[in-house]
Amino acid sequence: MNAATNQIEAIAEALAEAERHALPVPPPREMLPGLSVETAYQVQRAGMARRIGMLPHLNAVVPTQRDHAPTVVGHKVGVTSRAVQQWLGFDQPDFGVLLDSMQIPLGVPCPGSTLIQARIEAELAFVMRAALPRQGCTPADVLHATAYVLPALEVIDSRIADWNLTIVDTVADNASSAYFTLGHVPIDPRNLDMRLMGMKLTRNGEVAASGAGAACLGHPAKAVAWLARTLGAAGVEIEAGHIVLSGALGPVVPFLPGDVVSATLSGAGTVSLTREAGR
Repeated sequence: MNAATNQIEAIAEALAEAERHALPVPPPREMLPGLSVETAYQVQRAGMARRIGMLPHLNAVVPTQRDHAPTVVGHKVGVTSRAVQQWLGFDQPDFGVLLDSMQIPLGVPCPGSTLIQARIEAELAFVMRAALPRQGCTPADVLHATAYVLPALEVIDSRIADWNLTIVDTVADNASSAYFTLGHVPIDPRNLDMRLMGMKLTRNGEVAASGAGAACLGHPAKAVAWLARTLGAAGVEIEAGHIVLSGALGPVVPFLPGDVVSATLSGAGTVSLTREAGR
């Protein structure tokens, strides 16, 4: 390995150790001064390669029966809403990888053993019927290729102390993703006005956030099209069967031990998630 590769691997290992032991680390930009977005995505890919190559018992997995190493099931778009951009001080979206070990089946509590400073957000998930074009992908292409959409909750958690982030830090940390869960009633995207779709998120029975589809880069399908083009430029395709989390529809809220969170997306249904008590 050359020096640059060694540094990339070292940052990926530090982030993996932070998750494994639920102990935050300094920002990657401090580990590698001058860290660029391009190199941060190399760190992200190195981190995903580590997780995919590990045995299941070494990963932070959902407590379900799995006898295989984690596999890629899709992608996520992050920092799409103005509320989240203002919170983090960003002016552009990012993206990360979704693994099957990150998906929590409905009714299963979210494990807390690896969470450090978790937040939760409501999103619209796209499940692809066909692959998306790598070049020139449009929202119309996204809708045509989508089998159905579902309401989703994404648990985000920075492995970086105090959410002290720039864009390169969250990119390196797989867009601060931790877990996600999906609703169970498929919705035809042609039956939704996604731009005007309202979102209400409750935490322990009280309204904690609200928003609309337009908060997600103007339209959730627009966010997915951006992702397809951005991944395509790197030679990666959003495949048939992939899940795409299109981005937050409003502010994120804390997700503490014992919390019960539900999100209702008008026309798309409701999804809920409980975090294990105790941590």
